[in-house]
Amino acid sequence: MPKARPPKPPGCVYANNGRLWWRGKLPGQPKQEYRPVRPPGVKHALLDTPENREVAVHIVRTWWEAAAKQASGCTVTTVSD
Repeated sequence: MPKARPPKPPGCVYANNGRLWWRGKLPGQPKQEYRPVRPPGVKHALLDTPENREVAVHIVRTWWEAAAKQASGCTVTTVSD
């Protein structure tokens, strides 16, 4: 049986000049936005590689979850590695 994948976050992860960006609308946001996909503490967006695309989906999913919690009125705290 194939391994079940977690659902994809809304929006689109795409490459722009070899770097990964996300286009989409987070919960509580009035309009669509464009964001460079970069881990916390990194200056530039991730390079477009298959491994980084998986990392990008994880980063976007954390943005989505944090925005959903904030829109629902919960307190959001982030912990850096």
